[in-house]
Amino acid sequence: MGGGVKSHYIKIDIWFSACKPIIEEFPELIIFYNKTSRVDLIIIGISVDGPIMLPSWNAAIRKYHLPGSIYLILNTAFVLQVKD
Repeated sequence: MGGGVKSHYIKIDIWFSACKPIIEEFPELIIFYNKTSRVDLIIIGISVDGPIMLPSWNAAIRKYHLPGSIYLILNTAFVLQVKD
């Protein structure tokens, strides 16, 4: 078999920068990420903020130092990857 995913688990975290309950979960996500081996876990963050919320989305990433690969769904044809 080829390359593929090497981790045992993949956590897909779907979020919106203006959703208070989701934002309140970020510290737990970071603790979980820091306690887990990179061999065992990959985190993929997918934001549904959309293009109008781009400043808020960027601010949340900077403020909370979100782990993993983070993507922003801009529309049905384009996804922006901010970091890997």
